[in-house]
Amino acid sequence: MPPVHLDIDSTSGIARLHFQRPEVLNAIDVTTARALRDQVQVLAGDARVRCVLLSGEGRAFVAGGDLAPFAQDFDRAPAISMTCWTPCIRPSTACARWMPR
Repeated sequence: MPPVHLDIDSTSGIARLHFQRPEVLNAIDVTTARALRDQVQVLAGDARVRCVLLSGEGRAFVAGGDLAPFAQDFDRAPAISMTCWTPCIRPSTACARWMPR
């Protein structure tokens, strides 16, 4: 199952991005961050989309960042952050923020 599922209702123009990692309260790991980035870019280029709804599987929407990779390799934590997280999260938020609809 992909960590982020995208569903677009072309009749209503509502897109739904659904986080699917309930076992970790939908915490965002690098794989999820990349999937989110890719899906937001798809939405930004789709003229049918007028509204984006974010949701999460289970009892939590998104618990935040998944810190497990940092705990596993604490000495490389800054490098993991700069090479994996930042290139995914910043474009996702910028793209979503500046969507024309």
